[in-house]
Amino acid sequence: MGEYDSKTAAPDTCFLYLRSPAALLCLDENGCVGNINDTAARLLGCDREEAQGRPLANYLAPSSARFFRACVLPQLAQAGQGEASCLELGDGSGRSVSFSGHWEADPASGRRFCLAMLADVTARHRAEAAAALAHARLRDAVGGLPFGFCLWDSEDRLLLANDETLHIFERIGYELAPGQSFATLFRDFISCGLMVSPPSLEEVQEARRNLVAGTLRRHEVKFTDGRTILILDWRSSEGGIASLYQDITAETTMRAQLRAARRRAERADLSKTRFLAAAAHDLRQPLQGLSLYLHVLSSRLGDDQAELMGKVEACSASLHEMLDGLLDMTKLEAGLMQPEVTRVSAQAVARRVAEGLREQAGRKGLELRLHVPALEVESDPRMLERILMNLASNAVRYTKAGGVLIAGRRRGDRLRLEVWDTGMGLPSDRLKVISREFHRPETAGAERGSGLGLTIVQRLSHLLGHSLDVASRPDRGSVFSVEVPLAVKLPCRERVPAIAAS
Repeated sequence: MGEYDSKTAAPDTCFLYLRSPAALLCLDENGCVGNINDTAARLLGCDREEAQGRPLANYLAPSSARFFRACVLPQLAQAGQGEASCLELGDGSGRSVSFSGHWEADPASGRRFCLAMLADVTARHRAEAAAALAHARLRDAVGGLPFGFCLWDSEDRLLLANDETLHIFERIGYELAPGQSFATLFRDFISCGLMVSPPSLEEVQEARRNLVAGTLRRHEVKFTDGRTILILDWRSSEGGIASLYQDITAETTMRAQLRAARRRAERADLSKTRFLAAAAHDLRQPLQGLSLYLHVLSSRLGDDQAELMGKVEACSASLHEMLDGLLDMTKLEAGLMQPEVTRVSAQAVARRVAEGLREQAGRKGLELRLHVPALEVESDPRMLERILMNLASNAVRYTKAGGVLIAGRRRGDRLRLEVWDTGMGLPSDRLKVISREFHRPETAGAERGSGLGLTIVQRLSHLLGHSLDVASRPDRGSVFSVEVPLAVKLPCRERVPAIAAS
């Protein structure tokens, strides 16, 4: 095989060859340079005259030279053309060139030669190397994650999926493949019946298109094999979508079991509450009868048995009080107590409360005073009396010496009803605790209540929309107050039925 000779070539061909901006050279069958233009010589870093007759592999790095001899030259000989996308030059600069050659015929002599073209691909090669390194680092970063990770490009094709993602989809019965489009994956899921009640592909694609950078889309997908997968999507910096996948089947099952258990407990609690509320009359009737019998019996006993009889009556009264509190709580929880708001005399309500507690206060040597103005307020009379009765009875119960004051102060369009006592008082950190159900202050020598009085006060006040407040100082006493709106154009109820204190 002869080499290309620029001296015998047609003048126009020789000029184009030598002056071409493309890096062109001619090779013989052994890969030696026959002729080379200025562009190719500059690219290889040699003189044109120096390069002629020397193997092209001499200008390549060792690994690229071996590849050129072992692969590219045999390809030229067998197929008539050969290519190499990246050959590193041997000058130590780190530059790379691409090679593309094919057989041509000398127009003058008819002899065949390999016309080859070189191109500087250094920038492209470095960019590809950097991308490959970044891809490898990303795979290393997400490879050990305990949840699945997928990266989709701007055209919604799969770029990367870690091992956990592959395992999740394998357990569902589907095999992911790089380059696969999301639309193909979703259609396969629907056609194979893998998802429970799937949305349409159009709806899903619309949601993915509308995903804004900086936002997170969270959704759960249920599969027909019983699995539930949590998916988190966000927009990547290159306009694609990054997704996290986590199998939350166990958590979902546990949540469902907890919800079912809670519903059963609520139904059981509601049934108990409704039963107690419905049985209120039947439960109170024996206690009322017991109180009547004890009263009759006390009138027939002598003075030597009066003290014992007083203790029995006190126990009966305490039991009656606790039952009243418990039944009222059950009515409140069952929603059977609804307010009937009307105009009511605050003074009349406070007076009945005071009269109901005067005997108990007298037995303890306490002064019970009343100072409520003759104003009408908007409230439910029974509930308002119950609120004041519970507050005042607690004040009498936990006050050893001094007295209790039931007062009222007008504040704009509201009346503030207050119960003052000179009892033990409470530190500020205990004020939130006393309204808890069944909480009873630990006071030596004091009567013990049911622990429901203040809880009932709190719930009734909330039901009526009345604000409740408390202030207390240890060893000085406490003041409990409830604010009630003054009456405006509401019918007045002449008589207010009494209500038992708890």
